[in-house]
Amino acid sequence: MRETNFIDQNKKKWAKFEKVLEKSDKDSDELSELFVQVTDDLSYSRTFYPNRAVRYYLNNIAQKVFYSVYRNKRTSLGAFTYFWKEELPKILYESRTELLISLIAFMVALLIGVVSSANDPEFVALILGEAYMEQTMNNINSGDPMAVYKSMGQGDMFFAITFNNLRVAFFTFISGLFAAVGTVAVLISNGIMVGAFQYFFYSQGLFQESFLTIWMHGTLEISAIIIAGGAGIVMGKGLVFPGTYSRLQAFQITAIRGLKILLGIAPIIVVAGFIEGFITRHTQAPDMLRLFFILMSLFFILAYFVWYPRNKAAMGFDPALNATKLPPSNVQPTDFMTIKSGTQVLSNVFLFYRKMFRPLILTTLIIATAYTLITFNFFSTLQMDRFSFGGWFFDSMADYFNYTKHPILAVLNYLLFTIITFLVYHFFIKESKYQLAAQNRNLLGNKTADNTEKKASFFQYFIKPFYKIAIVIGLLIALDFVPVLAQLQYLIIAPFMLLWLYTSLVEDIGLMRGLGRMFSLISGQKGRVVETYFVAAMVGLLYLFLLNSPLLWFYMEVVNWNLDVAIDQQGILIFCLFTFILTSSLCLVFPLILTSIGFIYHSLLEINDAYWLREQINQIGTKKIAYGFEKES
Repeated sequence: MRETNFIDQNKKKWAKFEKVLEKSDKDSDELSELFVQVTDDLSYSRTFYPNRAVRYYLNNIAQKVFYSVYRNKRTSLGAFTYFWKEELPKILYESRTELLISLIAFMVALLIGVVSSANDPEFVALILGEAYMEQTMNNINSGDPMAVYKSMGQGDMFFAITFNNLRVAFFTFISGLFAAVGTVAVLISNGIMVGAFQYFFYSQGLFQESFLTIWMHGTLEISAIIIAGGAGIVMGKGLVFPGTYSRLQAFQITAIRGLKILLGIAPIIVVAGFIEGFITRHTQAPDMLRLFFILMSLFFILAYFVWYPRNKAAMGFDPALNATKLPPSNVQPTDFMTIKSGTQVLSNVFLFYRKMFRPLILTTLIIATAYTLITFNFFSTLQMDRFSFGGWFFDSMADYFNYTKHPILAVLNYLLFTIITFLVYHFFIKESKYQLAAQNRNLLGNKTADNTEKKASFFQYFIKPFYKIAIVIGLLIALDFVPVLAQLQYLIIAPFMLLWLYTSLVEDIGLMRGLGRMFSLISGQKGRVVETYFVAAMVGLLYLFLLNSPLLWFYMEVVNWNLDVAIDQQGILIFCLFTFILTSSLCLVFPLILTSIGFIYHSLLEINDAYWLREQINQIGTKKIAYGFEKES
């Protein structure tokens, strides 16, 4: 067909395409269909009119369509509702066995708590504590047995209860790392406590009043804990039963699935905290109203977490939810080319983390040892007591970044994060350039479009990137000295500063030019950056929650028992052990955030420049089928 005839035949269709692209509210399905048609025409023009303007015209339209499809799917409110309407119900249905196990474990434990309390009057005091028992008995004697729910201000109680319940849910989930046994143990502990608590009021003749008060918020709260237990069992299942995957790959799949279940119960925990802080305290409300409130909460849990997933399964889930599972191969190439969501970034982070784990763990041991020795020699015994690494883990971590109280820590943390950042980004950039060159060779033959194989000088290889890293990390450390910015840093500022750093490093440009380039990349994509950062930070946070488990303190006590040291030296020993553990933990967690920022940079680069897409489109039509065989055109 002549080019003019080809244009005349399709120009009306192309004009329609351009009008669709100009719409502010584009239909993603329509755009997807449009992309297929455009690529068909582009393939034809690539084959028969390779050097004509029509090919460049269609290539330009294809880029716009691709970007519009991805942008609409990425930024629309539909992505949020899709999670609650489709994705989470499917995960819940697939995890129904684990959720049932969690429910059975909790109910059996609750029954144990009730039976034990009935047979042993001292059991309740052992579980709930003497102080709580005394306070509750005083409330009963004063005529207000539920006064404990009125002991704090409404707002203060809401925040305190919500934070505690979130912590318990996270701990229940993360305990699944102990081959799911840890989660079951936490469920049993909580179940026994609830059983003993409820039986205590029954034994005082206050069952009805306690039931109507406690379960107003307890229906949602306890349900959330049970579901968190199911999420922990889901995660632990990947470690115990990897199937055809490697254990690490199976864990990646089940951890992401469990994390999504955990995300699904977060709003429920917040609502339960609100009810306990603002509503439960009104014990004078009519009994029928309180019972109705309990039944409505139970109806919601059963409807959304049991009936709705089963109903969706019967009707059929969205085919797009068919998870892309990891191949059973132990060695997988890291993907730097395609545009990735937050969970896809996390999968690639784990793959890359595995590749660099050996040099990272060696560097971590060296840094943690040096850090511990320096702090041991710097702090006096009195300062060690004030620099207390004990009790609640995250209180200790706050002390770790308290530069006003301990200025030496600013210097030590600056060196720690600078070295780790240099190590991670050295490996990451090297790997990305190697993979991009390999993909280009595979796509274009020997015509590589970059100069990645050129050897860099010592200045370009070491000095230049190191000073950039030192400047940006220094700015991040400096923000900790400003109380207002210190809070914003970890929530908002840090991901964009790290993205700025990576942009400057990988594109080999100055920091000022890198800042401008970073702003151009995140135009309309700020939510994507924050989402990726929080997914990686959440994984790191879960790891730190695990460190706060009783097993850590048990191991530290075992070490303490088996070392022949004087009592006055035991505090120094615990100080050194805890400093080493906390420092090494930060050295292992921070690379998760660094690599996730690196992967999101490559996604943003593809969204803005569409280099990989253009190269793929340019190859459309270079092959044709002849007599059943594929030949180069």
